[in-house]
Amino acid sequence: ASANLVLGETLFWRNNEWSIRTTIQKTHLSRPEPLVAPLHADYGKFIDAVLLGDMPEELLPEIRSRAIKQRRQLFVLYNGKRTGPSYVPMMFKTLTGNSFTSTRAMIHTDGARHFGAEGLERAKIACHQTSDAVVRQHYYQEAVAEVFASNLRNKRRARRAGILRAQEVGETE
Repeated sequence: ASANLVLGETLFWRNNEWSIRTTIQKTHLSRPEPLVAPLHADYGKFIDAVLLGDMPEELLPEIRSRAIKQRRQLFVLYNGKRTGPSYVPMMFKTLTGNSFTSTRAMIHTDGARHFGAEGLERAKIACHQTSDAVVRQHYYQEAVAEVFASNLRNKRRARRAGILRAQEVGETE
């Protein structure tokens, strides 16, 4: 599964930053190229915090190096044993109430809502999608509908404001 992150196999420490190289299960058949990218510094801090646990921060380089050599999974069970491939998606859904698919939809929706077409492009990249089919099918239609609804609300407000102004003028005469 795509969420089965293993240090030294899918997560790499190079040039003082974490990077990822993994196959995305959902898009692998249509896009067999792996997802390869440096991770945002905040994600790197999260990985380091998971590795470090309660240990002193001075031990981080040694712990990081050992975890990479041992090909340690990022997420392990409380007793240090490896998890199954579906463990991370299952725990994610348990803790957040959302599946990875729902989360991907939220990324697209938030991208469209906050950044318009550019947000949809960013979401497509973040979700390792090359085709516009899903975006066209769902999010552009939603974005167009939202713009239409917003324009309609603004016209109604303007019309109401005009009626109120006309009434106010009539009352003062």
